[in-house]
This record gives sequence, C-alpha cells and structure tokens, in this order.
Amino acid sequence: ESNDVKADTAKNTLEEGDEIPADLELENQDGESVNLLKLAKDAKVLVVFLYPKASTPGCTRQAVGFRDNFEVLTGLGATVVGLSSDSPKTQTNFKLKQKLSYDLLSDPSK
Repeated sequence: ESNDVKADTAKNTLEEGDEIPADLELENQDGESVNLLKLAKDAKVLVVFLYPKASTPGCTRQAVGFRDNFEVLTGLGATVVGLSSDSPKTQTNFKLKQKLSYDLLSDPSK
C-alpha cells in the first residue's frame, strides 16, 4: 500500500477527540442527506452508535438496547443515531423490523 493511499485512508477515519468535518454528509434510511456536524451542533448530546451489519444477532441486540432506552436518553436531551455501512434500503428494513425510533445512517464507503 502506497503512502498516498495510507494518507487518504487516514483522512477519512475519525478518531476519538477529532472534530467532525463540516462536509460529512451521510444518508439516512429514507435516503435523506444528514450533515453530522449540524446534527451534533443541534443536539444537546449526540449518541452515535456504530454497528457492522444490520439484522445480525449482536447488532440487533445493540440497536434494540438503544430502542428500549430511547425515552430515557431523549429525556436527558440526547439525540440517538445508528451508523453502519449498510445501504439506506437495508437500514429502512432494519428500522421497520426492529421498530426503531431513531435514524440509521449509511456510510457504504466503510
């Protein structure tokens, strides 16, 4: 792997403590563009949980855990979103099947 590829990959990876890039736009389950920085600025607290693949046992448990605690989290002023590399269509199916009250964002480049 060349240094150029490594540098490009590093630029596209957020680490703890990094600022959210102003141009980071992700599609939600409805195909709508969501600017993550704007979402973070508008929220008192932003909870973004990441999962590798919708409708797998571990990811479903994680998503359902946030669903079951959604009222508590929003009562504390939190905005909750899930994020995976699944397509918006897959996210829609997962959201409907699990009766999730929050947006699921798609980053198919990961």
